[in-house]
Parts: sequence; C-alpha cells; structure tokens
Amino acid sequence: MKRELASVSNRNIGLLGLGTYLILGILALVFYKERIAFLDAAYYLFHLIKDSAFNIEHNRWPTIFTQVLPLIARKLNAPLNVVMMTYSLGFIFYFGLIFWLLLVKLKQPALAACLLLFNVLMVADTFYWIQSEFPTGIAFAVLYFGIISRYKEGELVPRWVWMLMMPMLFTSVFFHPLMVLVIGFGAVFFLINHWQDKRIRGLMIESLVAIPIFYLIKSSFFTSAYEKQNMSMLGNFDKYFPNYLAVPSNQEYLSYLIHDFYLLIPLFIWVLVHYGRKKEWLKFSLVLVGVLGYQLLVNVSYADTKFQFHLENQSLPVSFFLLLAWCVDILPSLKPRFSLILLATTLLFQCGHIALRHKKFTQRLNWEREFMAASKGEPVPKLILKESERERKELIMTWATSFEFWLLSTVETGETRSLMVEDNIYNMRWAHGKENTFITKWEVFDYDKLPERYFKFKETGPYEVLEVSTPDTSRLESSDE
Repeated sequence: MKRELASVSNRNIGLLGLGTYLILGILALVFYKERIAFLDAAYYLFHLIKDSAFNIEHNRWPTIFTQVLPLIARKLNAPLNVVMMTYSLGFIFYFGLIFWLLLVKLKQPALAACLLLFNVLMVADTFYWIQSEFPTGIAFAVLYFGIISRYKEGELVPRWVWMLMMPMLFTSVFFHPLMVLVIGFGAVFFLINHWQDKRIRGLMIESLVAIPIFYLIKSSFFTSAYEKQNMSMLGNFDKYFPNYLAVPSNQEYLSYLIHDFYLLIPLFIWVLVHYGRKKEWLKFSLVLVGVLGYQLLVNVSYADTKFQFHLENQSLPVSFFLLLAWCVDILPSLKPRFSLILLATTLLFQCGHIALRHKKFTQRLNWEREFMAASKGEPVPKLILKESERERKELIMTWATSFEFWLLSTVETGETRSLMVEDNIYNMRWAHGKENTFITKWEVFDYDKLPERYFKFKETGPYEVLEVSTPDTSRLESSDE
C-alpha cells in the first residue's frame, strides 16, 4: 500500500487527526457523566473501583486497553470524578494512539484516514454508550492490516511482524464475536487489492484460514452465557423467513439512516459507482454483498430492538467496509484541495453532530438529578422504585440505575445515594431487612466491602420499596402491603 496519499499529505492527515481527537477528547471530558453514568460503563467502573483491578466481562479481556487510565487513577486514589474522566478519555486515547501508529510508525495514511473517519462517520449514541468492545476491536483490526501491509514486496519483513500476526488475530476474536466478519472482509479486500504481491496475498490467505479457527476455539472454550444468548438471536432468520424486509428493526434503521447515518448512502453509491466505472467487479461484489449482507444479519438478529445504541453498535462494520474501500481506492485519486476540504468538513460536521447528541443522555441524568433532589427528605432515602413507562422512557434502560445513581450522587452531592429501579418490586421485599448494604440488580454489597473514598454512605438503614411514577416527593406512596 502507498505510504503517501497523492491527494492529501501525511502532515495534513496528522493535523486533521490531531484536531479531531482533540475535539472528541474535549467532548469526552465535558460529557463524562453522560458517558460514564450510563448502563454498562457505570457497571464496569463500579467493579474496577471496588476491586482496584481491570473489570473483564464475558471473557472480552481486550477491554483492559481502555481501562488502563481509570485503573491508574484508582490506584492513585484520585477523586471519583477524576476516575470517571479518565475512563471517558481512555477510549479517545486508545483510538488516537492507533491512529498515530498507523500514520507515523507504519506509514499507512489511507488506513489512518479510515480509522479517523470511522470514529465519527456512523457515531451518534455509541459515543455515549462507550464500553462496547466492538468499535475498539475494529480499530485493532485496522492496526492489524496496517502492520502486515507495511512492507512492499521485496522488502525485508522484520521478525516481530511475523511474531505479532497470529497473536493479534487470536486477540481480535476476544473483542467481539462479529470480529470474525470484520477480519474476513478486510482480508478478502486486501487479498484482491494486493493479488500481485505474493507475500501479502499469502498473509491474507493465512488470515482467512486462521480467523475462523480462532473463533471456534474462543466460542468453544471461552464463551459466556451472554454471548450464547446473543447468538440465539440468529433464530430470527427462521422466525421471520422469508419476510426479512418486514422485520421491525428495518424501519428503525431507516430512521437512523435519515437522521444520524446520512453519509452512508452517498458513500455507498460513490464506492459502487467507482468500482463499476473501473470494472473492478470483485471489489464491487465484495462491498455490495458485504454491506447489504452484514446489515441484514444485524437487522434480523436485532429484529425487535428499540435501542439505537444496540443497533448502531452492531452496524459499525458497515462504515468500516465502506471507508476501507473509499480511503484505499478513491481518496488517493481526488484533487488535493478538494480532498482536504472534504475531509475537514466531514470531520468537523460529524463532531458537531456527536456533540449535539448529548441532549438525549443529559436528559436522563436530569431525571435522576430531579429524583435525587425530590426524594432527599424522605425518612428512608434508600429506595427501590417500581419501574413504570416513565422510567423506561426517561432512563432508556433501568438495570444499571444503582450504579448510575451512585456515581451521580457521590460526584455531585458528596453523599452516596441508593436507588434501584425494578419491574417487579414484590420480589424485593427481602430488602427491608438489609442494613448497611448497597443493593444492585444482581448483587448485594456490604458497606465495609466498598472503599470509603468512593462510597460515601450516610444512610445505614434498610431500603424502602416504593411505587412511584414521578420524582415529586408529594406523590411518593409506600407499598408495604
């Protein structure tokens, strides 16, 4: 692959990357509460702080790459808000580091531009639902392809490249089960692109052989109940056969295409028209089948989802497929001035779109703040709240409310408040007898097992189980019968 782009200099790509990751870093700091006090991130950080160790879920151990900064902050006993900020910033640092390696160390400007655009092009809710290992895994895959395509045919390939290849492939399947499709697409693309280069052609064939083997090893010996449950969603192909176009998620995805992923359709058309004009039918077919086939896989599997961050996260490879083709085969041929303006405008506009997206996530925090203020004077401030349509609408999902409330109350008031939202409160009657405990959806923690610096409990009594539909304390009604 070319080490310089004819259309835009490596220096300009570096400046665009620096500016973009600086903006994303600022957004990550400004909206750190929206990003961290939200579902899985709050849960992950709870266990990282409690155990003062990496928190690995579902055997996806590469998540440690984005937990280095918050763990260092935790080891240094930094304030809770600082630990939250470092966790939020850690993801931007991870992407920025890979971008720098691609551009500066590996001299792969096309792949650096691909990663840079990937971080903003199809990103809306996933900027605030941060903990998913999938986008970090895709960035890792870009780095993998950057390393093995660094050296031209005839050049001496250092031993460390060969030593890294298989471990990186094996690591990639631990990011996310669908990484096998990401690696597979990239390997076929580079196989076609470098068919005359025997060395790269051989490496791509080895990748295509090794990745399904590693996936089978991982799924056989290192899988989890959560991943098995997700894989069971493939049963929707039988459920909806043959009316796959009628699945509810297609309508949801169409609305996302219009409001958030609006650049995907013109990019898709641009790439296909380019390959059609060049008569590069193998790449044309790869992109067409890859994009449409993969999106069908996601939409049918998540046929009934109502959460954009789920569908958006699972669909991210579509932007990778298109950007890989565009950055490698189209970007180098554009006029320098046009390409620079196009890249700068796209990056800036998408960063603005991401920034405006915060309203949805700030709104849910405001609901928790209002409830916190309204229930402060309650005789028993440790509450288990019956889930209603209001909570489902305002909070998006409620299973992590205990962790979110802990973060928000401790950072903003200096006192750790306890709130759990439960759809079946009659299963929680046992909580009345639990004193000096912090209750979450699946676990109960004694106060003395939680570090005092990060858990500032003032209420030691039992929980009160309530039926509530508003944070207005005048309407709080106890449900003891």
